[in-house]
Amino acid sequence: MARKKSREVYSSGSVSAVTTAKLDSEGNVVTDKEGKPVRVQQKDRDGRPIWRVCISRGVEEYVDKNGKLLKRQRKVNRTFHGTLAEARAYRDELSEKYGQAAVDVSCERFSDLVEAWAKSDYAACSDKQLGQYKRLLGYVSPFLKKPLPELRRSDFNSALNKACKRPDGRELAPSSKAKMKSVTVRVLEWALDEDLISVNPYRQSRRRRKSATQQTEDVTQRRALSEEEAARLCRVLDEREEEAYQAYEEKEGRQAEWGNTFG
Repeated sequence: MARKKSREVYSSGSVSAVTTAKLDSEGNVVTDKEGKPVRVQQKDRDGRPIWRVCISRGVEEYVDKNGKLLKRQRKVNRTFHGTLAEARAYRDELSEKYGQAAVDVSCERFSDLVEAWAKSDYAACSDKQLGQYKRLLGYVSPFLKKPLPELRRSDFNSALNKACKRPDGRELAPSSKAKMKSVTVRVLEWALDEDLISVNPYRQSRRRRKSATQQTEDVTQRRALSEEEAARLCRVLDEREEEAYQAYEEKEGRQAEWGNTFG
């Protein structure tokens, strides 16, 4: 008798049933003629079959504790509740999501992304300003443990709220929280440009602007800036940002003198 196929393998990933021991009406494990437990597909409380979806992300090299260079398969495993067709659709969606992002072992978490961003040309600024950026991002990173492709807008909002509550019970000022969010979005924009993520979570809810042929009423079309105007705008923004951070440091200095410090 041919062995029943329990795992489907495709180039984009695999879908396999999550199994469990079969129980009789009295709760005892059912066994076959050889005395081995009979396995059946596991179901959740709603009666939906449970599947294991696996996506391959290639092979990575690493050095073990003895200094030997080894290789291992990088995989993404997820559990899905639903029909086989729905599990296959989820597999394709997951494969596309991970496939759009560059395979970079060093940027699996947001904290890794921050380190890579700080070393890039995009973050070119003074050491003092970069230190301020990293300090603010360091408040957020501990609350973002999920892999990058899984992070959603709600995850970042939750992390920002938690980061504002310091261990000593104090909370950051609203202005500090706004700066923290601004720098976080800046890092995500850089990651999007570098193909390290496929989507910026803070852009997901933004609606696309209708084209001129889709407009139902007259809408003034905005003119794009020229290269000279864009360069001048960037210079002005950099100057204003530097002024804002200088004012922020002066404020923090006064707070320190008054004994209102945290962290």
